[in-house]
Amino acid sequence: MNLILTSLAGGAVVLGLLLYTEMWRLQRQLVGLQHRYQTAPALPSAIPRPVIGIKILNPFELAVRESRLAEPVAMLAPQVIERIVYRRTVEILTEQLRERGVEAQVQIHHEADHVD
Repeated sequence: MNLILTSLAGGAVVLGLLLYTEMWRLQRQLVGLQHRYQTAPALPSAIPRPVIGIKILNPFELAVRESRLAEPVAMLAPQVIERIVYRRTVEILTEQLRERGVEAQVQIHHEADHVD
């Protein structure tokens, strides 16, 4: 019986030593990887994707074609007509692109927002 217990205890000690050396090896490997990560050059920033810009040159003509009330409103508040025309353009573009299976983000940007 003592022989079995001694064998089991010796096996446990050997297994413990093996586990300890493996843990020590993994710890050293982790330290090396951390050092490589900290000293690695920074990744380049993502390359910006191209953007298609649309500038509507005749917003008032388009508005008048859609509604006869647009002309008098354009005389009083031209920015309101432009805003409506651009919003409607976004809706049309989004709908037509979706129909063609294009996943796109259509937004209104002002010229001050645009950077070449």
